[in-house]
Amino acid sequence: MTVVGVGMAWNEQDTIDAVVRHMLDECDEVIVADNNSTDATRAILEAINDPRLHIEDEPSFGYEQQRTTNRLADRAREEFGATWVIPFDMDEWWFSPAWPIRDVLPAIDAYQIRAGEYVFTPQATDDPNEPNPFKRCGWRRDLVPNWKLAFRPANGRVLGFGAHFLNDSPAWEQIATHTLYVRHLPYRSLEQAKAKLRHGKAALEATGASPLVGWHWREYGAWDDETFSSWWANWIAPDGLTYDPL
Repeated sequence: MTVVGVGMAWNEQDTIDAVVRHMLDECDEVIVADNNSTDATRAILEAINDPRLHIEDEPSFGYEQQRTTNRLADRAREEFGATWVIPFDMDEWWFSPAWPIRDVLPAIDAYQIRAGEYVFTPQATDDPNEPNPFKRCGWRRDLVPNWKLAFRPANGRVLGFGAHFLNDSPAWEQIATHTLYVRHLPYRSLEQAKAKLRHGKAALEATGASPLVGWHWREYGAWDDETFSSWWANWIAPDGLTYDPL
């Protein structure tokens, strides 16, 4: 069994070191495509200096994450003999409660696993001296089940938009659940959220994709600063959160 994590990065200097080092602990190999980052993302990736980390370029400005992720999954299967692929984002901390993911997947008799999502949000009580944002941000919302997936790659098997489904998904009994989970930290500050969503909107529109694809990028990315500030105040509101630190 060979477990390979694949992901694409754009300006993730605050999370990428922690995420990629964690995925190297969880997987046998990791492939990351740098999508024209303009911050320190690429330098941080290269400084990890692990022979199991494979860095490549994704030069397209348009939002081509689905195409890129499928290309990386094909590389994982063809070059590294991947029997499982984990399509992760640089704001996600994938885990299995008991063991490293690479030790868990060989026992799974299925060809895709639905991972549950816990969304974490910054709080005023977070320790500003903690460099790992996943350790710094310990407050989360409730579990969203069956949110994203890991899968067994095969020729012609295509991962859908956002890595939430496969194009040839079989009957439900061939899908494993309650095995993998994701601590999701999409927004770490107001300014980071603005940059992420506005870039996402521009990159998605550059592809000419259907308006139904990535609607949240298009809607949120069009907000003015005042709307963003109001949204941010609601996003970090502590009501209903559960403390669940790493």
